[in-house]
Amino acid sequence: MRKSLNKKRTILVLIVPIVILIGIIILNIYRTTYKLILKQEAFTFEYGSTIPDDVGYYFSNLDKGKISVSDIDTDEIGEYNLFYNYGINEYKIPIKIIDNTAPIIKLYNDPIFLVGYDIAPEMLVKSIEDKSSYTLSYSLSKIDSSKVSDITLEVMAVDDYGNTATSSTTIHIVNSNGKPFIDSSISLEENINDYLYLHKLDNFSLSYYNFKTEDSFSIRGDTTYTAASTIKWALAMLYYDYISQGKININTVLTYTNSDYESGAGVLQFDEVGSEYSIDYLLKQLIMQSDNVASNILFRYIYETTGNTGSNILGTTYNINYRSNNRVISSNDALTFIKEFYNNEKQNPYYSTLENSLKNTIFTYRIAQFIPKNLVAHKIGDFDGYTHDIGIVYGEKPFAIAILSNGGTNKQIADLAYICYEYLNLK
Repeated sequence: MRKSLNKKRTILVLIVPIVILIGIIILNIYRTTYKLILKQEAFTFEYGSTIPDDVGYYFSNLDKGKISVSDIDTDEIGEYNLFYNYGINEYKIPIKIIDNTAPIIKLYNDPIFLVGYDIAPEMLVKSIEDKSSYTLSYSLSKIDSSKVSDITLEVMAVDDYGNTATSSTTIHIVNSNGKPFIDSSISLEENINDYLYLHKLDNFSLSYYNFKTEDSFSIRGDTTYTAASTIKWALAMLYYDYISQGKININTVLTYTNSDYESGAGVLQFDEVGSEYSIDYLLKQLIMQSDNVASNILFRYIYETTGNTGSNILGTTYNINYRSNNRVISSNDALTFIKEFYNNEKQNPYYSTLENSLKNTIFTYRIAQFIPKNLVAHKIGDFDGYTHDIGIVYGEKPFAIAILSNGGTNKQIADLAYICYEYLNLK
């Protein structure tokens, strides 16, 4: 009995490998003779899309398996091949990458151009999306910008593969000597952006805050510029706060020293060294005349009384960028202390004196140019090409505005302030 069992085991040991070997041979013969069938002659994919790696996507008689698609760059239009090995056979899968998607084009709403301006199609395009390059053209063969007019234009974008998209807008041709065009159908921020785009003013920052509605926006609001004389507003606030708190006496007399001399704005530069002035007088000269000598005397006195530089105190007091080693501010910085001044939560009685000085400055342009001057409290700043103005426009719809620029003009700042003022009046 035991011999019979051993014999059967021996037979099984011999038969099992033979069966497995025969199975492998049959499987290989099947895979060699079995032909995979492509679902189509070639597979087409859109530019930038993802190519499937499941073999069942390509073959009608094979469901499982993965194919390497890493060699196909769908960001390049053209014809490619995938290869898949099954048994001893290698299958070639033709792939075509095409672009059938039209560009997505968005135009500026009611852009403004000056009379005589050479208007290219690119100037009307706010954004355009397409996987390939494209060309732009007008519906009109020529735009007549020689006179004030409104012209409706259709802009066509055609990409490298003939896909076409169109969009239309109305452009406004305006007189360069007049006030800027304002479109009440779009937001105030869009009006400001349109003006900056028209005049190619990428060297401007603007921050706006409406005290009545609390609406606000900023354009490059955190970009810093040399503060120039705009910081004199914050310096005056600091002094009036110290005066209100009893830390400084407004009638204290300070002496003009050699180190205080500075040419430029103000009349104190023409006085003799050794002249004496009350802090009250210096603060008014600081704002109304933007007097540089007054500024230097006041900054010096802050250091003498506190042991810290006025620049550093201003920076930390109002949480702005301004420091003694980096005398810069952003338009958002300016709005920080302007809003604190307007709200006057400290109920500082001297702020009314500062408001009066800001409204009666000798500088009646920029923010105040096109706006009734009795409504405008502002402080300009100029230094080495930097041109600024920051202020409050009072009235039924009061707002704060800070406009900083590197190379801007008085007219451009005036236009931007007027757009804010007039837009609110149109609403």
